[in-house]
Formats: sequence, structure tokens, C-alpha cells
Amino acid sequence: MKRITLHLSLLLLCYTLTTLPLLAQHEHDSEQSTSKKVEKTWPKSVEDHSHSHKGVVFMGGALSFYHDVKTNSTSFEFHPEGGYLFNDRWGLGLLLGIGINSHKEGGEIHTEQEFKVSPFARWYYFRPTPFNLYLDMGAGWNLLRTKQEDGSYKNNHGFEVGVRPGACIDLIEGLCLCIRLGFIGYRQNYFAGEEQLHGVQSGSALNGFLFHFNPEEAMIGLELEF
Repeated sequence: MKRITLHLSLLLLCYTLTTLPLLAQHEHDSEQSTSKKVEKTWPKSVEDHSHSHKGVVFMGGALSFYHDVKTNSTSFEFHPEGGYLFNDRWGLGLLLGIGINSHKEGGEIHTEQEFKVSPFARWYYFRPTPFNLYLDMGAGWNLLRTKQEDGSYKNNHGFEVGVRPGACIDLIEGLCLCIRLGFIGYRQNYFAGEEQLHGVQSGSALNGFLFHFNPEEAMIGLELEF
């Protein structure tokens, strides 16, 4: 429930930022002429975002922290990303993942460390300003380190190949709110990811072809373009 509230709050903030300029423009036009109608469907500040994305570098990411009181488990994840846009349709990027999970079992605290590297090609298939839809197509490799009772760590490796759909909304020129949701593809011994399946405990491998879509597990973050 906490995650859903955070997502709705961010979307509400985005809607407010893009709507306020329209309200201000409407009031200004009303003062100049009561008979003049506002014909624009988007605020001028948003229309100005129709700049070219050729040769643009983007950087962003998402940060999440979650604590479950019932299971006494804690999860911290950081997913930075960066890349380069060749034009308004295509780009290349790299997504990294770092996570630390801990839970208490049998009076002892068990910890896990997650590392992930995912290069991808980004394709914007729907790009009317200010709302854009894209697909991140690529592969990923990850490492899960589980601490054993003797203090040593057990390492598990996995990989994935697939597509992640996403969307971004231009707040101002050079700043976007991005949402990455779901995964379609193949995974082999895959232990980490920004989206964890319900009912699958951390450390349980995901194998085979997978279609996963869950709004509760959307990864939301900010992205800078320069």
C-alpha cells in the first residue's frame, strides 16, 4: 500500500505541474478579452518541450526503501541509469542495480546483496509531446550474494534477455518523470530485478519465458537530459 501511495503522489505532482501553466494562461486570456477562447489543448510551457533529442545524453534512476513490520524484513534498492539518444526515436543506455535485503529468521538476521548490469537499446514508438512511450530492449546479468552462517558468502549468477516497456512525461525541458513497468522475455537463474514476483522470495531463481506486469511494482524516477 505504501508503494501505491508513492506512485499516485508522483503522478499527481506531475499532473499539477503540467496543468498549472494552462490555468494561468486561461486567466490571463480572460483578463484581456472575455470573448476570446482558449484553443490550445496543452499549456505553452509544455508545447515548448518539442525540442530535438538528437545527440542528447540522459541520466536518471530510481531509489526505493521498504520495511515490512510483519515479516521484519528490509529492502533497499538503487537503480541508476544513463545513455545517449541518437535522435527522437533511438538511443543506447545502461541500467545498473544495487540492492541489500535482510530478514530475520530463527532469531538470526539473514542478509543478501544484489548487483545488476543491463545494457539496452531504447526505442520511442509513441512520442507526442509531452507524453512518450518507449521500449528498453536488451540483456542483463546479475549476482546475488547470500551470507552464510559461518560468515562466508554464497554467490549465484543469472541472466535475462527481453523487453521492458516504459513511459516518460516532460515536466520541463531537460527534466522528465519516467515509469518503467513490467518485463517480457527469458530469464535463466535470475535472482534480482527491480520487479520481484509476488509469492517468490528473494533468492528463488526465475527460469524460462516470462510475461510480468504489475502496477504495484512500477519503477518511477526522474531523468535529466543535457
